[in-house]
Amino acid sequence: LGMPRVVVPLRPGNFCALGALLADVVKEASHSVLQEIGHTPDFSPLAARCLRALRAEGIAPDGAAGRLRVRRLAELRYRGQSWEILLPWEEGADMRRRFAAAHRRRYGFDLPGRAIEIVNLLVRVEVRTRGPRFAPLAPRRGRFTGSIDRAELGRGSVIRGPAVISEDNATTFVPRDF
Repeated sequence: LGMPRVVVPLRPGNFCALGALLADVVKEASHSVLQEIGHTPDFSPLAARCLRALRAEGIAPDGAAGRLRVRRLAELRYRGQSWEILLPWEEGADMRRRFAAAHRRRYGFDLPGRAIEIVNLLVRVEVRTRGPRFAPLAPRRGRFTGSIDRAELGRGSVIRGPAVISEDNATTFVPRDF
């Protein structure tokens, strides 16, 4: 494949599970509305649905203070168009102006005077996770052959093959001349 080096992450057998553990929890809910932009949309049922989904996973929204982010979004279009532009909904903002500017950026023109429709409302609730902390590893360099215990290696260690690196959750093979 022409790769001059490979990085094997710490605990590779658990890497996918660790990613899931460290990922932010995100819940989304949407609802089609098809109404003109002059009306103030009600996002509260969507936000309530997202918060119920968090509680169902054992996450108390009240206990996530400082880590909880609620985003209200709307898919907007000019009447008669069949494509929408997703924009953050900001109460009190001039959404007509914001949509026209977004339309100009994306398509190079806008349609002053044309009615703007809200097609879909979306709420996205994100909870930042507090992941585990791992102690840093000290780097080591050298030429190793044979079987190596991963616990003996530090961050930035360079291994030349052939070698087998063993640890509790994975085995890494390093081929000859690599």
